[in-house]
Amino acid sequence: MQQRSGGAAITSIVIALCAVAGAVGAGSAASASSASTMAVRVPHATQCPASKVRVRATTSQHSYAPQTVVAMTVTARNVSSATCDIATGAISPSFDVVNAKGVSVWNNCDIDDRPGACPMYVVLKVALKPGQRFVRTVRWDQRSGEVPVQVPDGRYAVTAQFSGASAARAHFTIAR
Repeated sequence: MQQRSGGAAITSIVIALCAVAGAVGAGSAASASSASTMAVRVPHATQCPASKVRVRATTSQHSYAPQTVVAMTVTARNVSSATCDIATGAISPSFDVVNAKGVSVWNNCDIDDRPGACPMYVVLKVALKPGQRFVRTVRWDQRSGEVPVQVPDGRYAVTAQFSGASAARAHFTIAR
């Protein structure tokens, strides 16, 4: 199936990239999750200027007990008067959790609680009409490190960012 826009076969490319992403990410829940959220670029939309995208990061709770899954959500809203694109995929939006010392303890490229490489070739565009939102939620099991262990109690922050847009931050605590 091809989408005709200046002769471009965008849909075919997306299908090929999804197949590559599935092959590269075989056995990885993080990769499978990213591949399932892809969308096809809508013709004639331009990249949203950073000033026209409002990004908001939230967590499902302000405080979590140890070993409770932390749900983190980022929302991008088009505040312009025209339809425009935002980048989505494995690395957009990005999520990074830091402890009170500013040390990164988790990001959405981690695989099985270990640092992993995000596939940079799977970035697609989603067209947002004026006022429309795009929402993505990720979950973190509070584990970090080469040998995954529960992170200590304390204050944490998640920074979420779409490629080409400003970042947003939300704070939460882990406490007994």
